[in-house]
Amino acid sequence: DERIYGLGEQYSSLEHNGKKLPIIAAEQGIGRGKQPTTFMFNRMLFGSGGSWHTTYSAIPHYVTSKARSLFLTNFSYAEFDFTDDEKISILSTTPTNRLTGQIIGARSVPETVEAYTEYSGKGPKIG
Repeated sequence: DERIYGLGEQYSSLEHNGKKLPIIAAEQGIGRGKQPTTFMFNRMLFGSGGSWHTTYSAIPHYVTSKARSLFLTNFSYAEFDFTDDEKISILSTTPTNRLTGQIIGARSVPETVEAYTEYSGKGPKIG
């Protein structure tokens, strides 16, 4: 069974199988969809409850347990749909109506992550 991970720092799920995830950076809010907390904060301070999908670090890149990966290279809103076991769908709204990205195929998940890191770069060593 192939598992799907990634898409930046997602606080509500580690595995994304069966989910539809919007990739957009937004204020996380208080409660993030957990009731009744989110309802109360949304009533008191409009929208402050946040949503289950909000994150400060949204990255349009996923990797699977079978070392398959795809990442988008344009800077537009995207929604990754992992609800169908047979296919993955991506909805994107771009000003140019052109979706760009890269597919990574590797022998292992660490090799897949290494290939993506070559594209995205690494932060400086700490310590």
